[in-house]
Formats: sequence, C-alpha cells, structure tokens
Amino acid sequence: MKAQNNALRKTPTDKVVYKSDDYSLFSYLDYNRPVNEARMRTIASSIERVGQQEPGIVSEEGKVLSGQGRLEACKHLKIPYEYIIGNHSSLKDDETVKIMLEIHKVQSTFTPNETLNCYCDLLRDDYLWLRGLKHQYNIAVANLLMVVASGWDKNHTIGEAFRNGDLVVSPEERIRVEGILKWIEELDEARPFQTKSRQGAFKNIFLKCMMSVLKWDESLPGLSGKQIHTFDRDRFLEQARAHRMRLEVNTELQWEEIEFVYNKGKKKKYSFPPMSLLDKEMSSTFMFNAGNYYNTKGKSKVIANGSLPSHF
Repeated sequence: MKAQNNALRKTPTDKVVYKSDDYSLFSYLDYNRPVNEARMRTIASSIERVGQQEPGIVSEEGKVLSGQGRLEACKHLKIPYEYIIGNHSSLKDDETVKIMLEIHKVQSTFTPNETLNCYCDLLRDDYLWLRGLKHQYNIAVANLLMVVASGWDKNHTIGEAFRNGDLVVSPEERIRVEGILKWIEELDEARPFQTKSRQGAFKNIFLKCMMSVLKWDESLPGLSGKQIHTFDRDRFLEQARAHRMRLEVNTELQWEEIEFVYNKGKKKKYSFPPMSLLDKEMSSTFMFNAGNYYNTKGKSKVIANGSLPSHF
C-alpha cells in the first residue's frame, strides 16, 4: 500500500492550489452566467460535508473563469476559497469567453440559454437579435437555432458556431427566419391543437416537421405522382383554422398528422414525401465570421452575476 501511495505521488504538476478568505481579491466576468441562491446552497452543503474538492480557476487579474458557485458558497460558509491561477489574462473578452466556455464543457456545461445570454452581455449583434426573437415568440433557444438551420442541425455546425460565438446571420437570412416565425405564430393563433391552450406550434417535434415541410417544392428530385407539389402555406393555415390537430410524441406520427390535416376535406389531395427526402435540402444559409466559409443561401434570487416573403 505504501508503494502504491508513493507511485500516486510520483509526478506532481506545477499547478499550485492557493486559498484565501480575502474575497475582495476576486471578481466576476460580466458575461459569465449568474449564480442563484439555490445552486449556491447546494454547493455549500457539499463543501460542508466533504470540503472543496475542486479548486476554482481564476485569471491573473482575479477574474473567476470557473467556480463562481464555489466562491459564493465559501463566502456563505465563511471559509477560504481554494483556486488555481490560469496562465492567461482576462483582459481580452473574445479570448476569455472562449476559454471560459471550453472549461465548462467538461464541468457544468452552459445551457443554450446561458450561452445566448453570455454573448448578449458582450453585445454581439446576432445574439441580441436571437434573444429578441426568443422573447418575442417565447421559443426555446434550441428550437430557434433549428429555424436558423432550416431543420435538424445534423452536423452540429449551427450549434458549434453558436457556442463558439461565431454565428453570424446575414440580413437575407434574418428576413427568412423572421418570416417563418411569423407564419408559425399565425398557426398558433389559429389555436388548432388539442391542448389546454390550443397552442403548440413552437413545440420541438411540430416545429421540426414544419421546417422540413417548408422545403417541399415540386422541382425537388425524387418526387413522384401526388408528391409533385409545392407546399402551400396559405392552404395549411386555412386548414389549421378549420380543423383540430394533435401534437404527437415523435416526428413520424406528427408528419402523418400534418399530412392528414393538409388534405382533410380537400378534393385535391397530395401525398407527403418522406421527411428524409426533404431534409436533404437542409439549409446552409448562414456564415461563420471565422473565415471558413460564407454562404448567403421555480425562480431563485441571483446573488452573483458575472403574407410571408416569397424566398423563405
């Protein structure tokens, strides 16, 4: 056992863990996520039982990159805060935010909403625009990104650009996205859904199907027979106002329900093509500002803070 213990200590790192109860040494990044009281108390309870097992990470200027909750918990317990000092400065926001988010990939990952707020605090125009749409339509950030991506983000390109702060949406794409959201809102206002509120058009599964069906164009290769058709948004909105519609538990059932409502009571009926065929036309109409390519195609108290355009 002694030999094993010696082997475990054989190669120490050069990282030094410091501790201090002078909390004035530390400050928060304005764009880091806030720490709420409930989370702080959970961390404090853990530290009381087993101690602070993981040190925080601070910059050379004392900015907390990781460990805001631990710092607030130590303040609450009136004990020293343990931390290591990273080998980089926090004076450049663009560099610091990427380092901060990278650290949290292997710790408590930022939610899409927290990531959005982070870049909004840095006054990134495209993220401020996204947050405005999120509040206007009461839509989840992940679903909003689906609209930007025109369907499932299968290769995670939109999501990765969003997390890295590299998502830039062209003026043409903003018009397209805003047009789709306005149309989806009209569907919701028709109140066709068999839910308590009669609404649900911004729900994930239904929205996914809408992003697919909007790509249905009679010129697409692979269509045959009654599939040769261009999806008529006005027809579907009219049908939504006249008929009830179920929100299903998966896209396959939802696709069948949308097809049923689209054709209900109509003399001219169309066969919906497979979603997989339409998803091949997934939009890549966004750009990275990193220069890779450009294509124009309950609540808790916060205690620390760091007719639609024709072309959509």
